[in-house]
Amino acid sequence: AENQIIVHTEALLRLIVGQSNRPDVYYEPSLLVGFDKELYNNFLSGVWSINKPSIHAFLESPKYFAAINYAYNNPDTVRNIIKDFDSITDEEAQNLDTGYIYHRFGELAENGYVDEVITDACVSEYVNSVISKYSLSSLLLPSSVKNNLIATYTHAGLEYKSFDENELLLKDSFVQRYEEIIARKYAAENFNDAYNFIKLTSNNSEEEMAAMSGEDITYNYALYVLGKYRTELSDKFIPSATLDFETYMSKLLLRIYSERESGKLVLGAYYFLSNDEELIKNVEIVGVIPESKAGHIMGGSPYAVILSDKVINNLLGTDSGGVFSYAVGVMPEEKSEIEKIVKFSKRYVNESGNVRYDLVNNVTYQLDMVDEILKILGKVFLYVGIGFAVFSSLMLTNFISTSIAYKKQDIGILRAIGSRSADVFRIFFAESFIIAMINYLLSLLGTLTVTGAINSFLRFGAGILITFLNFGIRQILILFLISMAVAFIATFLPVYKIASMKPIDAIKNRK
Repeated sequence: AENQIIVHTEALLRLIVGQSNRPDVYYEPSLLVGFDKELYNNFLSGVWSINKPSIHAFLESPKYFAAINYAYNNPDTVRNIIKDFDSITDEEAQNLDTGYIYHRFGELAENGYVDEVITDACVSEYVNSVISKYSLSSLLLPSSVKNNLIATYTHAGLEYKSFDENELLLKDSFVQRYEEIIARKYAAENFNDAYNFIKLTSNNSEEEMAAMSGEDITYNYALYVLGKYRTELSDKFIPSATLDFETYMSKLLLRIYSERESGKLVLGAYYFLSNDEELIKNVEIVGVIPESKAGHIMGGSPYAVILSDKVINNLLGTDSGGVFSYAVGVMPEEKSEIEKIVKFSKRYVNESGNVRYDLVNNVTYQLDMVDEILKILGKVFLYVGIGFAVFSSLMLTNFISTSIAYKKQDIGILRAIGSRSADVFRIFFAESFIIAMINYLLSLLGTLTVTGAINSFLRFGAGILITFLNFGIRQILILFLISMAVAFIATFLPVYKIASMKPIDAIKNRK
């Protein structure tokens, strides 16, 4: 539609945080005071082997540096904490190098061993002082974005957050770790799935699960969601809802951008006429291209956007026409509309057949992966189905034929009182028809139930979007025709044989 575009994930991330290039700001010695000055000088002189003293280093690991700041201001307290934690003597503690003390205490803080000292309030106070001291507000992720990225959940009576807010201060931290951040939010929002997954793959008891940290549970499930955590049992885990993390992530990013910027983007289009000229257009972002599919669509370009021909025409003032490399759109919900797209994708756009639009979506990717398996299974199910059809037909034929054979004398009497063979056939076919219809309805109900259950399990349980078993009008008609054909043949043959005999022979049960 006019004024609507689809952007690449990375391009959308840059739009959300309002930056095009990663800021990499280092300290200038003249700007540093107190603890920061000493940290910078000792780092340059090689006395301390800790993280590089950049703005990003401080704000990407705020707990670590807040602990170092605390150690700088409370050296004796920190020395005693390390002495007790590492079980060393007073003399050994007094001989510890200053740089080691700072680094060791920073490690303890990052791993949560000194939370009673380096509290969230302590970290926030330190971070705010650094931000204020060096005017870093332009590098920070807006609170509105941060709030959309963090979810809360409860485990074993404790409340957790999906991600540490102190690790999500910088815009660049979000851009670099957005997949993990969003995956952990997904895990928090689907904590029951995360809990069951860890319990299954680790074979933990309820007591062991209760003793686990909620952060460990959600982090490992986030790795599973991202495809980075696999065990022998993980493939057997079936989440309660269809696991489509890329769609979840794209929708979340799109919603964050829409809430932050009202879905509008100023798009600059450059082209060359007699002089360089720039056109600016307000457009609405209506979709996101995930990282995994970008290479198929845009050659892997991280900043490209997909424009409709109307947008291009409005920007450039011309109708580009011709054959397009690809077309992007939303898959419709209605079957008739989907069929139109499928038919269009098979249409060659020139007589030589060199160009064709291939339909590409989640389903086609899965079809490509399981195409050979489906062909083999299709043949197996065909032959197995034919075998069962023949077997059931023989069983029904035997039942009807045996039933008619036991009524041989009745047929003789009917013939003796003047009934024609056709009359006798209609009488017994009515009975066979009722039997066949009962079997048909039971078969129909059973087949619909089983195929529906299998398709539902594969779609919502295993996340396979392909309709594996198709039971439609054609199958219903085939089942009906087989039932009627069996009833007709099974009735006609024995009735015709008995009706052809002399009535007296049939009554006396002679062969």
